[in-house]
Amino acid sequence: MKRKILILIVFQALLLSCSSINHNRYESINTFLKTKITNNESIIIIKEKADLRNALRIFYGGDKTAEVQENYRSSLFDQKSYDIMLETYSNDTIKKYWKPKDFPGFDFIFENRLGMWNTKFLDKYENKPGLVFSISDPVFYKNKKYVLFHFSRGSTGDIEGLIHENKTIIMQKVKGKWQIVDEVSDYIYH
Repeated sequence: MKRKILILIVFQALLLSCSSINHNRYESINTFLKTKITNNESIIIIKEKADLRNALRIFYGGDKTAEVQENYRSSLFDQKSYDIMLETYSNDTIKKYWKPKDFPGFDFIFENRLGMWNTKFLDKYENKPGLVFSISDPVFYKNKKYVLFHFSRGSTGDIEGLIHENKTIIMQKVKGKWQIVDEVSDYIYH
């Protein structure tokens, strides 16, 4: 009997610790989203997490190879740290999905990427203009000093300009609170 109780206690502790890991893991993203949401507008989160390789590509910068001949690299860019991050995260091709529990305190609508902006989607949101966010998992940079992730913002009511923002967000925890350190815009224009 004592053994069963001990196993039950260990199992509960394990479950609780796993849920707090996810909450802490997405705390930076939730802090960032609070800066993007200004009123009670309808916000859709694309269920499929954005490809992290976009965050890495944007953070790396254009190397003057894009049509725009400027280097958009962040002042935080360090080649050695970037190479470590690239090796660690770029081969992750497993599809991952956002869940409502990843965004405590928010009342988001979750939609699949596959059905976005088709006739059914447009009919559903025709009279409900709102924002559409696509977000990647956060990853660590420079020995976990910074966290970065990909963020795109679009609109349900704007067919011609679906994506209004396409960025890599860089954040740092200062005195226990996440702060935006840099936002690197995509150097490739859609």
